[in-house]
Amino acid sequence: MQTKREARMIIAFCTIIICFLSLVARLGYIQLEQSDKLTRMALARDTKTVGLEQYPRGEILDKDGNSLTGSYKTNRIVIYPSVVVDKNKSARNLAQILGVEPSDIRPFLQDKPSYLPFDVTSGQAELIRNNTGSGVAVLPVKHRYGPDPVAVHITGHLGKIQSRANLESLESTGDKEYGYDDWVGVMGLERYYEHLLKGEFPVQRASVIMDAQQRIISKEIRLENRVNVDPERYNIITTIDLDVQQVVERVLDRSVKKGAVVVMQPNTGDIIASASRPDFNPAPAKIPVHKITKGVFVNRAAALFQPGSIFKLVLACAALEEGVADPGTTFYCRGAQDSPIRCWHSSGHGEINLFDAVVNSCNPAFVQLGQELGAERIISYAEKLGLSATGITGLPKKPNIRQNLQAIAEPYNLANSSIGQGPVLATPVQITAMMNTIASGGVYYAPKIVGELDSLQGNDLQFPVAAGIRVLSPSTAGTLQKMLEGVTVNGVGSAAFVDIHGSAGKTGSAQVQSQSGDSINAWFSGYVPVAQPRYVITVLVQNGASGGETAAPIFKEIARGLMQLDH
Repeated sequence: MQTKREARMIIAFCTIIICFLSLVARLGYIQLEQSDKLTRMALARDTKTVGLEQYPRGEILDKDGNSLTGSYKTNRIVIYPSVVVDKNKSARNLAQILGVEPSDIRPFLQDKPSYLPFDVTSGQAELIRNNTGSGVAVLPVKHRYGPDPVAVHITGHLGKIQSRANLESLESTGDKEYGYDDWVGVMGLERYYEHLLKGEFPVQRASVIMDAQQRIISKEIRLENRVNVDPERYNIITTIDLDVQQVVERVLDRSVKKGAVVVMQPNTGDIIASASRPDFNPAPAKIPVHKITKGVFVNRAAALFQPGSIFKLVLACAALEEGVADPGTTFYCRGAQDSPIRCWHSSGHGEINLFDAVVNSCNPAFVQLGQELGAERIISYAEKLGLSATGITGLPKKPNIRQNLQAIAEPYNLANSSIGQGPVLATPVQITAMMNTIASGGVYYAPKIVGELDSLQGNDLQFPVAAGIRVLSPSTAGTLQKMLEGVTVNGVGSAAFVDIHGSAGKTGSAQVQSQSGDSINAWFSGYVPVAQPRYVITVLVQNGASGGETAAPIFKEIARGLMQLDH
């Protein structure tokens, strides 16, 4: 009997200990993990706040911490209507100071606490402080979008949650709460990193203290700045260089209605500029809802196009690396009389060696070279040079079934494929990575657009620096560099030659058939300066004349602008 009693006591004691430890664990969890959240809930109950952020989200920054959306702060008037004693007088005073009608102010004095949609100068702020009563304050408000946002197809834009399925999807893929009124990422980095960008609360806000019955105790409007207390919010630090991006955007605005430019840093895969046209303003109020311009949200830098003669570099790489040809190997060009593909030079190049075939972009020479190489070797080197790699480090993308290098091996495709037509497709990003491989001495670097995810509390997430993969021997890369220099010095890409610094590259002119008629996608991809490359630049212009006439001059203008940044 005594043994049973002792056993029951031991069981009871253990039960008490387990319950006690569970209680301690729960209290510890609340104290350590939930304290910030519970504190915010208590403060929300005891204060009436106005968020002083247009959108409580992390920033999207360039490599040096500059905002790509152009975020800025400006003074705004914060109003707590329940504290304002004489609403009509306040409306008249504020309207006179701001230079607007009282009718523009009155609605804000009848609604919940908010800030007015008018910027306030320092002089106006002083007048407001001296001529308005309680319930009105001038405080800084952070705006996400400035007048000149850049790289908009990379950053993306925001939109409201459209459906219950959309809401459930957002809530199921993270631990953050969402409501139908929330602004969320719709495309680009805004969408891909939605759960890291979204803030739990505005880190800057205006507040007044209330009692348990929700009555205002103090009429003083206080500014709370809690920049480092949102552990769930991250800034995205991209590889973009704002100065380089702005040079590219200015040139595109002047010269290109439809196309793209990508700039990459040699000896890395870092994309330091990427722009697509037509573009859009990502500020939600400026995005058309009912009538969207066709194709404006398409990022042409990451879209598939026939590369035209730029693809000839794949054949040149394969031929040199495999010993099928050397720079002096000769071919014969009959111009317009050649078959199965004629040359752009109607009178023909006659006997032409591989070096000059690259410099002058001779079609028949590369059709003949393609026959000697065979489809399998062409496919192999296209893959080595990244023309089948999808997505960008930091912004993954699903493979597009339209891009199928294996189609080169299908019947009747080899000739067209040898000059970058037929089934051959590539994105400007992929072409830039291929050119970067040559500029970097034969080492391929995967394209990269995000370098770091920066937590407001210092819990940063670094993207690893991917090691390059040698895909071409240094001698092959060196020979190709000399060929590409010849293109700009005395070849079909002479319009891309950059004085003093020199440049190198390759033209491409891809004929495109559509219902509206045939057109040409004009390409130029190259690097500058020629001796020690600092920028690899790819230009695509849809509906151009040719790579040499249309894209090469744009390359030159961008290259000159970038070289001026270095001085």
